[in-house]
Amino acid sequence: RDAKVSLRGFWERRLRRLMPAALTVIALITVASIWLADTTQWLRLRPDALASAFYVANWRFIAAGDAYGAMFQSPSPFTHFWSLAIEEQFYLVLPLLVVAVLAVGRGSRRFLAVVFGALTIASIVWANWLASSGAPVDRLYFGTDVRLPELLVGALLALWWMRREEPLGRRAGVVVAWSGPVALAVVVVSWRVVHVGDEFLYRGGFTVYSMLTVVVVVSAMVSVGPMHRV
Repeated sequence: RDAKVSLRGFWERRLRRLMPAALTVIALITVASIWLADTTQWLRLRPDALASAFYVANWRFIAAGDAYGAMFQSPSPFTHFWSLAIEEQFYLVLPLLVVAVLAVGRGSRRFLAVVFGALTIASIVWANWLASSGAPVDRLYFGTDVRLPELLVGALLALWWMRREEPLGRRAGVVVAWSGPVALAVVVVSWRVVHVGDEFLYRGGFTVYSMLTVVVVVSAMVSVGPMHRV
């Protein structure tokens, strides 16, 4: 509204939204582990808790050689903090990137979209190189650099949506509205048939999956169709 960006305000809001709940869960897990954790879990409790509190859990699990698909074999009770860690890392870096790109591009959102698109492609290429080089699945699955396109696709959606006075024309709105249930069906089926060890996920598969979720989101935002009603 005032053509200014408050980085401090953005980061403070993110911390207030996420940190209290995260610290509460970390504390409860630590207390519960006194009675419930096995020896392996107990030995890992402190470093895993610290990594979760500082939002670097995903890199901690990579360093420990964890495999997300084998999480039921004496898993870390903090395993699911990996995704929150990537989210917070994104929140830390994204505002700095946006401010820098808008400064260089003189406020051009189109230039910002180009940068987001280039970073998405670069991440996919990098992930393909890692996969071809024999990187372990856990390195690919937990890596912020590999999962970046899923977040950037959402950022691109936001930029596209902001530029439109009318979100979609009537004909396009109807097409999107009825594409949403199809996309959602593919998403749900993938939960059943796709495994985290499938190599295609790290060669662009996760990006395709995120595009399907974008179709679901947009179809829920248009004013017609089953997704909007649901």
